[in-house]
Amino acid sequence: SLQGPNQVVITEPTAKKYFGNSDALGKIIQAEINGQQVDLQVSGVVKAYPQTSHFQFDFLASMSTLVPLFGGPDAPIFQSPSFSSVYTYFRSQEPDAVEAQLKSIYASKVSEENKDFLKGMFLQPLLDIHLYSNLIAEIQPNGNGTFVYIFIGIAILILLIACINFINLATALAANRSKEVGMRKVLGAIKAQLVPQYLGESVIVTFISLVLAIGLAVLMRGVLAQTTDIAISFSGMADPVMWILILGILLLVGLAAGSYPALYLSRFQPLQVMRSNIGQKSSGAILRKSLVVIQFVISTSLLIGIGILFKQLNYIENMDMGFHKDNRLVIPLQIPEADKKIRSAEVLKKEFSRLPNVIQATATSSIPGNPRGIARVTVEGQPFDKVHNPVVVGVDYNYVEAMELKLLTGRTLDQQYGTDSTESLLLNEAAVRELELPNDPLGVKLTFLPFPGANPDAEPDVAKVVGIYKDMHFEPVYRDIHPMILRIQPNQYNNLIVNIRPTDTDATLASLETVWDQYVSGNPFGFTFLDEDLAELYSAEQQLKNILTFFTLLAIFIACIGMFGLCAFTTAQRRKEISIRRVIGASSGSIVGLISKDFLVLILIAFPFAAGLAWWGSSNWLQTFAYQTQVGMGVYIGAVLVSVFIAFLTISLLSYRAAVANPIDALYRE
Repeated sequence: SLQGPNQVVITEPTAKKYFGNSDALGKIIQAEINGQQVDLQVSGVVKAYPQTSHFQFDFLASMSTLVPLFGGPDAPIFQSPSFSSVYTYFRSQEPDAVEAQLKSIYASKVSEENKDFLKGMFLQPLLDIHLYSNLIAEIQPNGNGTFVYIFIGIAILILLIACINFINLATALAANRSKEVGMRKVLGAIKAQLVPQYLGESVIVTFISLVLAIGLAVLMRGVLAQTTDIAISFSGMADPVMWILILGILLLVGLAAGSYPALYLSRFQPLQVMRSNIGQKSSGAILRKSLVVIQFVISTSLLIGIGILFKQLNYIENMDMGFHKDNRLVIPLQIPEADKKIRSAEVLKKEFSRLPNVIQATATSSIPGNPRGIARVTVEGQPFDKVHNPVVVGVDYNYVEAMELKLLTGRTLDQQYGTDSTESLLLNEAAVRELELPNDPLGVKLTFLPFPGANPDAEPDVAKVVGIYKDMHFEPVYRDIHPMILRIQPNQYNNLIVNIRPTDTDATLASLETVWDQYVSGNPFGFTFLDEDLAELYSAEQQLKNILTFFTLLAIFIACIGMFGLCAFTTAQRRKEISIRRVIGASSGSIVGLISKDFLVLILIAFPFAAGLAWWGSSNWLQTFAYQTQVGMGVYIGAVLVSVFIAFLTISLLSYRAAVANPIDALYRE
């Protein structure tokens, strides 16, 4: 369906949009490509790509359509290493052999100049692209495989907390079933018969929990999708492998949670069941306390992790980016004709600046967060074969002022200097370092080498350094600041950046659109806010923050449920002691403190283990950022205080009820 030129495959929703219910096959769609009107014949209709695909499309045109529109296969655009928007897919039973052939092609066909850019060729499994690729010029933003494993790990930890609750409460209440165990053994039951019974009870409880969990997941799907910005699909439930996995988890959790209580109950001896302290031996108490410590190691470490994540995101949001991002509108110049784009940019800048709520308007080839334009540069005084690859951003004369960059030395690009439009440039601090320039780089000349395939007779492009500006984070803070050159390049303008006043934004947008429609008719007006564009770069971290917050609250809630149950058991067992203390004059507060102390001590014991676990996990995560916040002890201390506070609230209610109860009632029963 895509063998010849001017052929296009469309999706079913696209076919319905343009052709209604009629057959789209063979119909003609007019498109504008590189400023030229092209007729494309529909040669195929496919189902809409699912959301789980690593890229989406509405139209899929044949590559042979594109080549003549840009001047043929030998045109400079196809010879340039910066032409990176081509994706090649292979179907092969022997990928290793294909990859070996690719290496052979690379060695024989790629020129030495191009090897500066094209470092190698390799195959990548299709299913690895979304979570593990993160290469330059991806079709769509990738996910993060590390986050998936983090979520799976947290889910397992939450299940572990729930299992601990089951074990703790089952062993704590073992005395209630001691007579049952004794009677069964008197009647001839052996341990091998009792263990399966108690394990079966645990599996049944887990099965009921699983059914309720699936129903709860379905009910909460919308809330989770809204909170985490992740569309949750249950289509995978039709896969038999998924059900095998679910049943495996069911058996694993049921057996893990029930194994110790089953063994603990089945070992009771008939003559022991009349003892009042059965099921409350020191070994059982030590186990319960140890499990409580594990619970709070998990929940407190998650709490510390949230604190560090919030701090890093806040650091990114408020760090000195080297430019001002607030109240900046980005207006794409979606104008195919190069000459019209240049003229329109000049007119729009001038007309926008006349609006009362517009402070300044400037033009640029790319915006922060979306760098383009790698150059091949040699430096005056260095060997000619020593080639550097800085990023080049085409800017306007007032770009430095509009973005409020900090000039360190020299001057800005100025229209009063007639040669600045072609022979002057600005460098950032990273460029001074990476290009190995002298301490006073002003006046040093840089030569821009042509790309392979360009006109060999073209004059070399030489420009001198007239100013150095402070490094700005033009790329995400995952990466170090790249050496960057700012030059006047009107033919590269792709965006206008408009600095507006924060008052009456709607009216300002309406005025900007009116001006746009007046001078750029036939091209749609669109805009984004620069601060929102930059925030989108860290959407994966925002998702992690939302999901981790939800999971942490869930983990703390489950841990508190278990603590509540153990506290109820403890107060019931110590009812006589509490009553006697009350009779001899103990206050309610001292009783609450007495009962709470044991649990709070366990949380404090858990803290160093939780801090170590959180430090290890957060350190690995922070290493993915080139620029990291200073964590400090405040996050750790805050987390343990929150854990202590939540635990105290959980157990204080029961403790207080036991402390204020009439001691006569308890002593009478005793």
